[in-house]
Amino acid sequence: MQIFFKFFLFFFVFLCFDALKAQQMQGIAPKVQVKPSTISRKPTEMLRLAYLREQKENFVQALFYLNLYALTTHDTEAIPPIEQLAARYRLLGYEHNDLRWVQMKYRQYFPHLLIAILSIWGGVCGYWLYIMWQGGKVLSRYKLIWVFTLLLWLGVFNFYQENKLGIIADEDVYLMEAPSAGSPLFKIVGKGHRVTILGEQDIWYKIQWQNKTAFVRKNCVWELSL
Repeated sequence: MQIFFKFFLFFFVFLCFDALKAQQMQGIAPKVQVKPSTISRKPTEMLRLAYLREQKENFVQALFYLNLYALTTHDTEAIPPIEQLAARYRLLGYEHNDLRWVQMKYRQYFPHLLIAILSIWGGVCGYWLYIMWQGGKVLSRYKLIWVFTLLLWLGVFNFYQENKLGIIADEDVYLMEAPSAGSPLFKIVGKGHRVTILGEQDIWYKIQWQNKTAFVRKNCVWELSL
């Protein structure tokens, strides 16, 4: 039993380190192929840039900064201005649905979820060690709680994959049916539309466009990522 416990303790610590390192790497900088300007991490600066771009009728960059602001601050009050600006220019992909609301809340409460899982797991581990030191027997329900928190960690930090968003940056962008310039043309779209990025392959993004799958060149999309 002690060997089993030590193995899972080492395995869990490894997963903690791996997940935290991945979160740190994702938070270095927004990954966009064509940056409108130097991206500031300050929410007030993002709002200022969005306002200035909107005043100059550069709605694509205005939407870019507003979306980054919403992703950074989890501020639901930023959603109506984004939807209004998108509606003014008849842009697609800005509908706010339940899934995106859940994803926003997940990002917002991620640190609290991390602390809660670690607290429960650490408490059970401390109790387990104390009982073993006293020479007693650990009750089955505590073992189940320990295993459940480990599985919850795996599910939350390793198997959860949130699709990224991107904004079409150019006019007359070709959406293809396959990741190849020689594949059949799916659609030609204008700038400003927001798409869901499902994956990537070489110089192509696999995207969702109106509930269908298509491919677009990466240099035609500004990826919204923190």
